[in-house]
Amino acid sequence: MALRLGLQRALRASAASRRVVTRSLSSFQHAADKFVVEFPEEHDGLNIEFNWSLADDDVTPHGDAYRNLQWAKLAEFAKDAKPAGKAVKVQEVDVEVAFAEYEAVFEKVTGYLSQQKNLFAQDGAVGSFKDNRTRVRVISDSPVVALFAQNLLVRVPTKDPHAARPIVVYVASEGEFKGQEPKAYLLLDKNEDDEVFVKVVVTGAADLNSVKDAIALAKKKLSEQTDAESLVLPGDVLLKADKSALVFNASGATRAQNINAGSLYAAHGNIWSAAGLTSLFGGAVVDAGKVQKKQVVATEAGAAVHVPCNNLVDAPKAAFFVTKSSGVKPISAEQASELLKKVDAGVDAEKFAALLKQADTKAFTVGSEADIDAALAKL
Repeated sequence: MALRLGLQRALRASAASRRVVTRSLSSFQHAADKFVVEFPEEHDGLNIEFNWSLADDDVTPHGDAYRNLQWAKLAEFAKDAKPAGKAVKVQEVDVEVAFAEYEAVFEKVTGYLSQQKNLFAQDGAVGSFKDNRTRVRVISDSPVVALFAQNLLVRVPTKDPHAARPIVVYVASEGEFKGQEPKAYLLLDKNEDDEVFVKVVVTGAADLNSVKDAIALAKKKLSEQTDAESLVLPGDVLLKADKSALVFNASGATRAQNINAGSLYAAHGNIWSAAGLTSLFGGAVVDAGKVQKKQVVATEAGAAVHVPCNNLVDAPKAAFFVTKSSGVKPISAEQASELLKKVDAGVDAEKFAALLKQADTKAFTVGSEADIDAALAKL
């Protein structure tokens, strides 16, 4: 009996002790309890996940950062802008320019972009076929550049802002860079996982076509390292009566006509692989006022429009080089490869000749783009 009472007293004392401790703990306020994190409400210019992804690109936005903003809203930002840049040649780091020079410019540009009141980014891709596709992010202080990228890039799902993007392009054309002599740098490197990536930096008064050309060069350099079987080519692709054709030196006026006729599959670039031809871009630059499209971006030399494209088309039946010669003249694969080097001195001309022979693609020179339809119909 005494033992039982003793145990009961001990249990009651223990319970009382626990109540005192509990009350003491509940009344004690730790310094950390006073530290409260309040996240601001998200809106078009503030998405926390997107901002974290920008940090991975060395940009830490202090103002609003817009990602793939709707056309109408971007157009409102750009309503008073008039493109007035000029062409600039991209310099390859460690080939044409020292890494130290690039690094200084890169740090200056990313720091500048981080401080902008409004920052614009467009996520898309080059390569309409999934096996040849590379994601691209364009980050700029200019809504016009964002509109241009929106029309130019292949449109892909963008739910995940952290999705791998082997090509990142930085464009700084306003503020301290406004009116400066344009410069463009391209760095090809590998990350800690041994994955190849390309960073392009464009500064000053560069025209929009130079941004396009820089993206195409980035894809070309990347493919040379990661996709030895395919070849990035600087030409258009026409699709007429189920026949595809390569066209080199196409004009903006004829390109607009082909868009209106629904026969332009690819403009400014394509990728030729064993599977067929892939459109490099999802848009085209054409002569202003000659294309039947609503969402048009004025450029220094014309207008940029979105051109929806299929994933893939068959290997070309013909390759046409628009030259100053008259009429339609057949040429050999070797002659075609020499003409291609005049379009792009850095292209793998031998691989191009081999692809022509492998696909039994006929090559021609034409004095006028008007001759192409008739020549293609005969094949």
